[in-house]
Amino acid sequence: MQRNTTTTTTTTLQDVAREAGVSKTTAASILRNQAGFHVSQMTLQRVQEAAVRLGYRRNALAVALSSGRTHTVESFAAPEPEHGFGPV
Repeated sequence: MQRNTTTTTTTTLQDVAREAGVSKTTAASILRNQAGFHVSQMTLQRVQEAAVRLGYRRNALAVALSSGRTHTVESFAAPEPEHGFGPV
């Protein structure tokens, strides 16, 4: 059996910032559409084009880990008595 040795690389925010020639903070603020963060139209366009060119996508797990919020809802349902379970 042959092993699959191909690797996938994920484009990071640092990659986008480096490609656009801005800091990681600037790239993050632009890509999040952070209110109150002002940059030139040229810088905005450079970061957005770099993100598209590199195929950048936000990593939801990394965002959840850094923010401490997962934005998920957990629900529980009691089993129905007709399915053979006793009182809950």
